[in-house]
Amino acid sequence: MNYPKKQTWILIVALVGCCWAAYGCGQSGSVQAGGKRYTSDDFRTWYTIRLSVIRNQGHAATAAEYLRRVEKLTGWKDLFIATQDNQSLVCWGKYDSVESFRAQRRLKKAKAWTAPSNGAKLFQFALIMPLRGANPGPPQWDLANASGVNTVQVAEFFDVPKSRYIGRKKFALEYCKELRKNNYDAYFHHGLFKSIVTIGAFPAESVRRYQTGRIARLEIRDSRIQKIVQAFPQLAINGAGEKIGGVDVPSKVILIPRNKVDNNALPLDSRSNR
Repeated sequence: MNYPKKQTWILIVALVGCCWAAYGCGQSGSVQAGGKRYTSDDFRTWYTIRLSVIRNQGHAATAAEYLRRVEKLTGWKDLFIATQDNQSLVCWGKYDSVESFRAQRRLKKAKAWTAPSNGAKLFQFALIMPLRGANPGPPQWDLANASGVNTVQVAEFFDVPKSRYIGRKKFALEYCKELRKNNYDAYFHHGLFKSIVTIGAFPAESVRRYQTGRIARLEIRDSRIQKIVQAFPQLAINGAGEKIGGVDVPSKVILIPRNKVDNNALPLDSRSNR
């Protein structure tokens, strides 16, 4: 079996798993991953409306009091607080996409709301933001825990709510699992909007990055990376090969991410009802 055929076989297996997961994620229950049990909600990318940001030494207590006042004044349900580093955020609701009709309707309502006492628009800077959520998967498969500097990205997954393709974190884990069954040193990484799957963890000297004019170039110096690129020449997007203008999108060497906390994300400290 040559390498391209092996990649195609793995793609098919992963795609079948993804189709099963797309149905499973819509059902109640939990899933075992990395020694923990996660509900279907943990595998999804959720969004919320950020109403206010509170930054002070006692931001958590201030936010709690502020939330109570907002609830009393507006009568809105599903309000909650997300605490992040040295700030707290007062949020409204949980939604499956930025385009959610309910989210957009509520955002418009929040921006237009005026305080009864002085007519001030307290939430005119409200916006829709992603929630960080859970990071399901075995820690030893988490790319952020891998030893090395470089890795080869071979797949990525993202939710497509309009097509009912939901559960990109689970899809990435299934793909990672299939690769490891076939003796590949595979890893996953869950970002804010997409999950990626990579193979291998290599030292800095495994590649050379340099500039030629304004063009960034990369020279592969490790034969192991070259073999992976040859075995997986095409990047898999949501379980299928990706093309742009009829040309295959290749797999790529990337730096291993070390920032486990994205400062632009919101932790899911409190689950609100949709």
